Amino acid sequence: STPYPDMAAREVMRNVQNGYRLERPSHCRSELFRVIARCWHADPERRPDFPMLRRDLAQLLEDNMNGHYVDLESFASECQDDN
Repeated sequence: STPYPDMAAREVMRNVQNGYRLERPSHCRSELFRVIARCWHADPERRPDFPMLRRDLAQLLEDNMNGHYVDLESFASECQDDN
């Protein structure tokens, strides 16, 4: 089940319910991944709402990321490794 290619759908459900979360891909900036990870909080009340996400993502883009929220060199290298 994408993005869990090695797991069946039931296995994904069970693992996520037990706290399993995807690791940060090497091409994803850690600042962006922290925002993503907050969306996966086990307690829905502690997940950000859309206005908060919009604010946080806008702040990321405004800060030191210079519009680069994906490390393209790392991403290209990973794509080559998969082939």
